[in-house]
Amino acid sequence: MSVWASNGATATGGHYLRISLTGHGRWVWILVALGSLVAAIVRHPEGNGWQQAYYLVPATVALATGLTVALVASPVASTESIGSTIKKPPAIFAGATALLVAVSWWGFSWVRDHGDLSITEQFRQVASQPIGRGDRKEVSVLIPAQRHVLAVDFHFAEHYSSQWCVPGAKIGVAASGGAVEKLEAQSARIRLDPGAKSLGLTLTIDTDEGCKIDIDVSNAVLRNS
Repeated sequence: MSVWASNGATATGGHYLRISLTGHGRWVWILVALGSLVAAIVRHPEGNGWQQAYYLVPATVALATGLTVALVASPVASTESIGSTIKKPPAIFAGATALLVAVSWWGFSWVRDHGDLSITEQFRQVASQPIGRGDRKEVSVLIPAQRHVLAVDFHFAEHYSSQWCVPGAKIGVAASGGAVEKLEAQSARIRLDPGAKSLGLTLTIDTDEGCKIDIDVSNAVLRNS
């Protein structure tokens, strides 16, 4: 028969056995929590601030509870009677630390597999600049991970400094490998075909006759919603 003592030891036949909640072993929990937080920061996947909070917040709180374990747990095994020494705070904090570390890694895995993923740098421009009314510009991008939607923001710039064409210009987008769900003046939302590995876009411009505009992809993010 064994019971928990205040220092995290077990009493068997009237003798205490020290375990990792006390002594130097009590620092194991803070090291586990600190390792989780450092790993989450160093290897964090893409994702917006809210999604990164899914794993950074639990890891930070785990570090705080790990410190609490280190400060609260007694470094010396008690020799008092079982009835007067049973206390739970060290075990509770240690359990909370372990649970929070598990939640942090679950959040990390979720963001890695389902979170936002920036692919701005992967766009390849096929046609040369500039583009005017009636022209087409072809761009393509590889889809490195499966998501449902691609949100793209475009950047317009005057090709000739003597013109004033950008303020009234609007983008036109046709997609190969997906369907355009929403189109605004300088952005598009594209629903990707299931299992699509790449996407081709044909860009047109609605602007004044004679205007020439340079178009680049300023931001492209894969999302699940």
